[in-house]
Amino acid sequence: KCWMNDNKAARMNHERGFGHKENLARKIRDMARKADEDKRSKERATNAINKIEDEARKRFEADQAAAERASGTWVWDPDAMYYYNEKYRWYYDVETKWYFGGEPTPDWAEHPPIPSNALFGVAKHVGGPLPQPDAKPAAVASTSGRPATTAAVPARVSLASNVAAATAAATAGAKDVQVVKKVIELPKHPLLSVGGHKGPELGRVGAAKGVGLQGTLAPTGAGSAAGKPGAAGAGDKRKRDEKALTPEEAAFQAKREAARARVAQRTAQGFGYL
Repeated sequence: KCWMNDNKAARMNHERGFGHKENLARKIRDMARKADEDKRSKERATNAINKIEDEARKRFEADQAAAERASGTWVWDPDAMYYYNEKYRWYYDVETKWYFGGEPTPDWAEHPPIPSNALFGVAKHVGGPLPQPDAKPAAVASTSGRPATTAAVPARVSLASNVAAATAAATAGAKDVQVVKKVIELPKHPLLSVGGHKGPELGRVGAAKGVGLQGTLAPTGAGSAAGKPGAAGAGDKRKRDEKALTPEEAAFQAKREAARARVAQRTAQGFGYL
């Protein structure tokens, strides 16, 4: 570390000094040396990895070759339309997935007496309708030295006739199926038409205003016979009281009854009863 005043002149004087220039050059040399060492280390690691991969690839190829020699190769025979394994002298049919071969009398077999690593699909195959494996294909073995058999290879059997026969047999015994829908009637509440389940469609709103009363909404003023019990007597009394009202009081009474009717109307519309 180097201590100096915090101003431009002191910094310029320090940067022009010999010690600062020497330290700067040393730092640059160290950075370049470290970069070269890192580069060489990376190259050595890359070469080591490549060497390991090459050795592993060679061993893998040797194992693959040994496995192919032990299991043989299935080669497509265009004359017989089957795959043929010359090492074990067996044919393979891609449609039925059965094998044909064996000594002294060849015959069809689903599980031939050959090693499991020599079965078709495990061992390598070349040519034919099936796609080739990812491994690099080997040279096709010559089939000229194939031993002659006493029985000829049977002709390919198409599965279309068997499938058609099975379909016809399945549809012959089929019967008409009738779909029956079961309808269940849900239980209804005994007080479905009143109370909280279903409010009155017409009439006054609220228990205190005659819940369930059917009919047109009418004001509760003079001349209305609907409402609570004794509404007729209350109307007669109201008529007798109206005779003693002054014109101003009668007008006020009419306005109040009209306001009540409007409030009841809006309330009924708000609840959806109208």
